[in-house]
Amino acid sequence: MVVLGFGCFMGLLAVILNKAGVSLGWMYLAMGVLIGSAVIPIAFMLLWRKANAIGAILGTVFGCVLGVITWLSVTKIEYGKINLDTSGRNAPMLAGNLVSILTGGVVHAVCSMLWPQNYDWSTTKQITVVEKEKTDLPVEEFKEEKLTRAKVWIVKWGIGFTILIVILWPILSLPAGNFELHYDFLFTFSMQLYINNDN
Repeated sequence: MVVLGFGCFMGLLAVILNKAGVSLGWMYLAMGVLIGSAVIPIAFMLLWRKANAIGAILGTVFGCVLGVITWLSVTKIEYGKINLDTSGRNAPMLAGNLVSILTGGVVHAVCSMLWPQNYDWSTTKQITVVEKEKTDLPVEEFKEEKLTRAKVWIVKWGIGFTILIVILWPILSLPAGNFELHYDFLFTFSMQLYINNDN
């Protein structure tokens, strides 16, 4: 019943937003400005022992506020007016998203370094995991050493792939100018090699 109610509400909301002229693309990009400031604090809370809860809240709030201010300011400066069309363009959305995400991360990192929470991860081992109780996986899959190796693998390849996609690939594609079929093939081929490297 809850799923049906939620689905009907979201359908109604989508119709209302569509009638108001808000496209799905605009909503998707604006969502980055509005909730993007929580991305880095959440990652820190999951992966960093010193992550500070107050810093995560402050980073999320300040990041969102500064992201919205930047988004609307760039829209006004670039296009002279703020409306659905001008606020949905690339420059304002990029500026707002970057400020939101990076501010949230910086504020949380600074607060965590100044006032580390030093979370004791051993308390999480006391949580009853439903999947562990009902799984057919061997006990070795849940041992600390295996989980630590998995975390190292995830962080290593996650950072490596991010550097490849965000920094190296754009730099290497600069001489090409516009992408053509052979560059698209090269990109797809190189990503497939990267992903299958450990298999």
